[in-house]
Amino acid sequence: MTATNEQILGLLEKWFAALKDCTNPETVTALYAPDAVLVPTLWNGPCFGQKAIRNYFEAEFLPARPEGYLINYSISSTGNVAINSGHYVFEINDIKAIEADPTCCSAEGRAKKRVKKNARYTFVYNKIGEEWKIVAHHSSKMPEEHSAEAIRWVKSDCIVA
Repeated sequence: MTATNEQILGLLEKWFAALKDCTNPETVTALYAPDAVLVPTLWNGPCFGQKAIRNYFEAEFLPARPEGYLINYSISSTGNVAINSGHYVFEINDIKAIEADPTCCSAEGRAKKRVKKNARYTFVYNKIGEEWKIVAHHSSKMPEEHSAEAIRWVKSDCIVA
């Protein structure tokens, strides 16, 4: 049975929620198939398999305490495969700014060092048994920093308000 758009958007929301568990990379890694491929935003090369994916999240992305939200999307699904591509935004700690300013060790000081990063993404999901798993995920920075308003024309029926 083909997944609905709501089901696939639910998988993305589950992924966003897993990222909030910054101290446990297993939470987000468990959403990926054992042989999944991640082409991440913050590393130059792809991550092949859950161990490499876990290493990326543990070493690079989760320490920035990401909080993501969806801007727009396009979903296609057939049978046990679904593809979700679009634009998301992350608010993250600017780790370099925090490391450069040792006086900013309080939670309040760190909150002032948050930045928003726009990225485009593609998730490919495969239903394995009764569970949907991420089998491929590509995320990349926008060529230019666009605001949500600047891209609303892309596909107005899939804008998340």
